[in-house]
Amino acid sequence: MARVCSWAVGSGFSIDGVVVGFGLNGKRRRFLGLVFDPKVTTIPVEHGDRLAGVGSGVDDDLVRDMTEVLTSFSTRLDAA
Repeated sequence: MARVCSWAVGSGFSIDGVVVGFGLNGKRRRFLGLVFDPKVTTIPVEHGDRLAGVGSGVDDDLVRDMTEVLTSFSTRLDAA
């Protein structure tokens, strides 16, 4: 968590809150709350596979779509 926060601040992001562990039961309410909150513009994670959750694979359409969106956003940030 400290490493991700340090990177975010060093990259010019402000940290308004920290959520650790989105849960293993598949409901992931805190994560979905962040995803659908219009005020949340950036969700940094240390490893992309943390977004998929336990038991999810890259063959899942939703996981693949989410990975593509995050890759697109991070590419745009790197280009800026």
